[in-house]
Amino acid sequence: MMPAIFQGKLLISMEQWPKMKTHFDVLIIGGGPAGSTAASLLAEKGHEVCLLEKSHHPRFHIGESLLPMNLPIFEKLGVLEQVDAIGIKKYAAEFNSLETPLAQDTFYFSKASNDSPAYAYEVRRSELDEILFKNCQKKGTTTHEGMTVHHAELESSVKKFSLSMSRVSNMNLPVNT
Repeated sequence: MMPAIFQGKLLISMEQWPKMKTHFDVLIIGGGPAGSTAASLLAEKGHEVCLLEKSHHPRFHIGESLLPMNLPIFEKLGVLEQVDAIGIKKYAAEFNSLETPLAQDTFYFSKASNDSPAYAYEVRRSELDEILFKNCQKKGTTTHEGMTVHHAELESSVKKFSLSMSRVSNMNLPVNT
């Protein structure tokens, strides 16, 4: 699932959450690869970013078979060395057919028609997610794990939004602008 990204000013009631910062330029719901990457890039541009994730990292996800075009993104984020440390390099992808069991096709990344790298990685998704999540924190994103967003409503005409969310402990934390 893609993360939800809202732009505007986020105001959180200090009575319900006294230690949390109250104003943000961007709110991202979902701390997987897309959400953490968006948070990192926006924070680098000087935006005040808040990222809410329902689980706690590291969290289980099925393994991830990355593609070569992920590598320039990891390099831009400054995490390529970390991904290299957890990944197994792969130089091709193999496609098999259930309809024709002996039919298979191998695509070698070095033969791509674009300027992409000639390799990619196979990684544990939980490790990749944690690297990207910690990276967005390092770049200045305010993050909150264990937050489930139940409802989000955006009033585009006035750039306001409100959320209904809770911690994993089921403590209600309404958020309004």
